Amino acid sequence: MIQKKVTDFFALEGNYPDLDGEGAAARLSAAIRCKTINYFDHSRTDYTEFDKLHAHIKASYPNIMRVGTFERIGHHAVLITIPGSDASLRPCLYMSHQDVVPVVEGTEQDWTHPAFSGDIADGYIWGRGTLDIKEQVFGVLEAAEYLLARGKSFARTAYLAFGDDEETINLGALAIAEHLKAQGVTLEFVLDEGGCKIEPGTAFGAPETSIVSVQLMEKGYADLELSVHSIGGHSSRPYGGTSLGRLSGAIADITRAPFAVRLNSAMTGAFETLAPYITQEPLKTLVQDVAGNADAIAACCMGSPDLFPFVATTIAPTMIRGGSAACNVMPQDMQAVINFRLADGDTAESVMEHCRAAVQDPTVELRYQQANDPSAIARRDGYGYRTVVESFQRYYPEAVFIPSMAVGATDAHRYEEICDTCLRCSPFMTEPAEAASGVHGTNERLLVRSYLQGIRVLIDLMEHANVEPGISFLFNEKAGAAQAAPAFLSCSVLAHRVDHIPEAQVKKAAIFEDLAEPLRLLFVDHFGERVDPVDQGLIRLPVLLGNVAREPRAVVLIVQGAWAALHHLPGNIRIAPRAVQKRHEPRQHIPRLRLAEHVMAVGAVVDVRARIGDLLLRDAEALHVRKMRAERLVDRVRHLPAQKADLLKIVSLLDDCRKDLHIILEV
Repeated sequence: MIQKKVTDFFALEGNYPDLDGEGAAARLSAAIRCKTINYFDHSRTDYTEFDKLHAHIKASYPNIMRVGTFERIGHHAVLITIPGSDASLRPCLYMSHQDVVPVVEGTEQDWTHPAFSGDIADGYIWGRGTLDIKEQVFGVLEAAEYLLARGKSFARTAYLAFGDDEETINLGALAIAEHLKAQGVTLEFVLDEGGCKIEPGTAFGAPETSIVSVQLMEKGYADLELSVHSIGGHSSRPYGGTSLGRLSGAIADITRAPFAVRLNSAMTGAFETLAPYITQEPLKTLVQDVAGNADAIAACCMGSPDLFPFVATTIAPTMIRGGSAACNVMPQDMQAVINFRLADGDTAESVMEHCRAAVQDPTVELRYQQANDPSAIARRDGYGYRTVVESFQRYYPEAVFIPSMAVGATDAHRYEEICDTCLRCSPFMTEPAEAASGVHGTNERLLVRSYLQGIRVLIDLMEHANVEPGISFLFNEKAGAAQAAPAFLSCSVLAHRVDHIPEAQVKKAAIFEDLAEPLRLLFVDHFGERVDPVDQGLIRLPVLLGNVAREPRAVVLIVQGAWAALHHLPGNIRIAPRAVQKRHEPRQHIPRLRLAEHVMAVGAVVDVRARIGDLLLRDAEALHVRKMRAERLVDRVRHLPAQKADLLKIVSLLDDCRKDLHIILEV
């Protein structure tokens, strides 16, 4: 298989044509010139460089500064709050970190462009922080500024959170999280750095598939120090062994006592998602039942240099100190450090117990220099994961996004107490080889095209999550165009999304006033019963939500111009947004529908009249239709016309077809 270039995966680069790409690159370049290196010993950190970066942010993003609030939290961490108009919506948090690692001493001359030059040359932005990870700091700022500058207002509050010491001790992110927690804030989702590569799924047995990892958790971290004591002496009298020998034995004891191998829920999700694409044995067979074959799949992972860190706690001896300066002199006190990356299921306490049990020499002392447990595993069945992946998928449609985990550490785990969906996935895609050599390495650089594409993803995400939460498209009144998503979202995703739509957003959908009447005729009058006339805006584009009587959740939606989805809806539903139901009591004014046992979706496209015969809900010959999945209707909505006039034609066609919908009314 010939691996494609990362730019071959880009789609919709023509979106947001007024995005100031040259200016965005220049602003990131200026940020790179701020040498925001943070050291473990903070007395070595030059915080004037952070002050320069903060001044640059304030000067570069006037609309964010006008609408939002800029706070310095802790030492030099930054929290920007862009308030939303709907307090019922949980905020989301877009995060990254300002600090960078230093350049390895003696390698300065190896850089094609100086490490803190921020040079823009050969299609790249060069310098420390272009991959890790000022591009995400400034990409988030660019996206928010773009929307605010064009008059968009946020319904859902957005926090932009930028730590100042992620590369060292994560205190900046901790301070922000504690600040929000003290205010009683809980978050819908967190988006942090992670992934950033589109790579072949070869390690997973899917070499023909390109994958992107959405990291749901990060492994724990521990530096275990081993110490031995000795009086030393002449090497001709090594009675009882030397301190070096005893220390080496303890290291060997630990490395020869591996930890349990497990397939956690994040990696279970990865294999479940990739199952249709896996072509190589034995995984091809094993993933037909991932849960049942979890142990065997985990064993396969242990045999892979790419996958083994995902299924077990790793053991890496990294340092040894105190050896003798002469060959014939026994060393005295010596220390070694073993680094552990803790898998889900292990803790700092359990790792210490494991090591104490493994070491045979009771005189060896063990203590942690630092240690933290693995993070929680983020939800992937909720609004946050779905909304983030949908936006990414629109701009990288040929990649398969899989749940995964980070083997390194990020700031995201600091927000676990106020968020159950902490995701790690950067939209700024980089060639795998570039990421491997550039992150913390020499010649760190980012393609300008990658930077701009990542900004588009973030604009799209903020549009869907913050500006119009829960609505699957935006209406540009000036242009008179409905910007429909290029791919249809599954009914289950939409059900969750619609469940979060507040009353204010239902009202806002009335910009399609001229579409409301045909839709009302289609879904209410057809059934011989009217809804309380107090609210003639009851049925609005794009949302028609049923109050669900039982599981699986039943939902009636109108999306992407005019598309009525009625998919596998056994049970009773009420045709009305929940917000409207709350205002209209008693509820007997709202009709109830008993839907056929396996009702299928009705697609509204230009040729709907010709195709409606295939969708008669009571047609005995339409069994194949009933077995279709909602995703099969993707093609019917991919090419929805953008012009409002065409949407009206579609609604007219729907109205003509309503007579063919055999839905049984049950009061």
